[in-house]
Amino acid sequence: MIKQYYMPTQILMGEDCVGSNSSAFLNMGKKALIVTGKHSAKKNGSLDDIVNVLSANGQTWALFDNVMSNPTVECVYEGASFARSENVDFIIAIGGGSPMDAAKAISLLACQNIPEDKLFSGQYSDEVLPMIMVPTTAGTGSEVTPYSVLTNDRAQTKNSISSNLLFPQIAILDAKYMVDLPKEITINTAIDALSHSIEGMMSLRANPIADSIALESIKRISRCFESLKSGNLT
Repeated sequence: MIKQYYMPTQILMGEDCVGSNSSAFLNMGKKALIVTGKHSAKKNGSLDDIVNVLSANGQTWALFDNVMSNPTVECVYEGASFARSENVDFIIAIGGGSPMDAAKAISLLACQNIPEDKLFSGQYSDEVLPMIMVPTTAGTGSEVTPYSVLTNDRAQTKNSISSNLLFPQIAILDAKYMVDLPKEITINTAIDALSHSIEGMMSLRANPIADSIALESIKRISRCFESLKSGNLT
C-alpha cells in the first residue's frame, strides 16, 4: 500500500505572531479580503492585530463579516461576489471553523464561475485566491485542511468541497485569542479536537505519520480534562 502525507500549509505559532510575521501578509498581495463573523474577532483583538499589520505594510483591505455559524452556500456566493467587486488579491480568515470554511469556498468562487449545482462536484480549475488563516478556537483544524463544509439549504444537509486547492498557504496560531472564550465554547472545541484526532486514527487512510500526530493530540487534550471539568481554564 502506498502511503503519503501532504501538508503544504505553513504554520506560524507563538505569542503576538501576527505582528511578528508581517512579511507573511506582505508577500500575499496588495489588498486583502478579511472574512469573519460579526463579533468575536472584534472582541478578542485579532481583527485589530490584522488591520494594524496590513496598515503598517501599506496594504488595503475589505471586510466581509457576514459569516454565520454553519455558513450557507448563499453566504459564500455573496462573499465571492464581494471579493470580485473589491478586486482583492488574497483572503484572511479570522475565527473558528465557520469563517475558515467560508473563506475557502469564497477563495474558489471568487476566481471561478461555478454554478451552485456544480459547487460540490470536485471539478475545478486551478484558480483560487491565496489564503491566510487565523483561528480563534482550537477545535476544527480547518486552518490546515483542504475541506470547506457548507450548509446546503436546498438539499437540507451539509456538503463538503474537497480539493487540494483549498489548503491555506499560511496558518497563524496565537493562543491569546482564546483567553476569553466562554467556558462552553472552550469545552466544545476541545471535544471537537479530540473527536477529530480519534477519527483520524480510525480512518482507512490513516498512516504512521498521521497516527503519531493524532496520538499526541489525544494525550495532550486528555491532560486537560480535569481543568475543563472544574472550569479552571486559565
